Amino acid sequence: MAAVPYNSTLRRSKLINLVSKMKLISKIGLSALLLVALASCQKGIMSDLSECPQYTIFTFDVRTPDEISYPDGKIDDIRVFAFDENDQLIGEWKEGGVAFLPDYEMRTNHYRPGKTTTFVAWAAKDMSQYDLSAFKVGAKKSDLVLFMAKQADKIKATAGPLYVGTPKEGALNQIDRDGKGTVIDRVHFPLIQITNHFNIEIRGLAPGHQYTMTYTAKNSRYSYDGQLLPDTPFEWTTDTFVQEDSNGGKSVTVSATYDILRLVPGERGDYLITITDELGKVVYEFDPLHDYILYSGVAMSSPNPFKDHLDLNHDFNIRILLQQSKETYMAVQVTIQNWNLVFRDAHL
Repeated sequence: MAAVPYNSTLRRSKLINLVSKMKLISKIGLSALLLVALASCQKGIMSDLSECPQYTIFTFDVRTPDEISYPDGKIDDIRVFAFDENDQLIGEWKEGGVAFLPDYEMRTNHYRPGKTTTFVAWAAKDMSQYDLSAFKVGAKKSDLVLFMAKQADKIKATAGPLYVGTPKEGALNQIDRDGKGTVIDRVHFPLIQITNHFNIEIRGLAPGHQYTMTYTAKNSRYSYDGQLLPDTPFEWTTDTFVQEDSNGGKSVTVSATYDILRLVPGERGDYLITITDELGKVVYEFDPLHDYILYSGVAMSSPNPFKDHLDLNHDFNIRILLQQSKETYMAVQVTIQNWNLVFRDAHL
């Protein structure tokens, strides 16, 4: 094979570099042209404005008792569902692995000229924990149910953070924009968390027993917009821990942690925590929501901080001191966060 002259090799190298640069310039030029076209549409200087794209941008935040927030690491998956004037599901947009920050936006091509659209957004750390199989195009709002799958009427108490929200502006009415260039609608979703964290600690139980804490509820099914639907009782399962109190072994403390779904005021017994011994005998039972979190009686040390803001409070550290009277136990003090209920003097 004959050797390729040096000058020929150099020319070929320059040619390859030139082609590469032209390709790069072409890509940059195309992007620039698209940006110019969009800008031209928005400013109304294109010759044929009927071809201008239309957008709807969704934005989000989370409402807490004291502020609007963007909880770090709690939202990775967002779903937005759209409904027509007949409450029929017509579209879904979803993004996973999102960076949920104040400048996060979900850009869509949603455009229904002359029509009205309503929306709902669901968000979670891991949406695979929840069943959204009913959310299919064509389904009616009244037929949509989100739920956690049960196994033999039991669910592990490890529900990841779940959020739901509807636009604060209500329905979106989009006018016909033919010939008006690009118009961008913005729809904002204030999200509310509908999962709760319980850290339950019960002191004052007699030693020498094997205690188990169970939590039963009726809150695994939700409508399209996060409203609680009728449900049958089921058990949230978790580990129970027993340890001696620091009083010479005269009593023990039983504790457990639950990550559960929404608490909705209803009837006493809708949410029930039960302590049983090794024989299955119930030694103490209470409804954490109706007995204590929503309590409004004379035992309050100060006004109830949760009663009017239940949807904005999600983490509850509940500590209960019991006192035994014959074969039964009575709560003499309950502390939820820094709020105290004192039912009568405790002799410690």
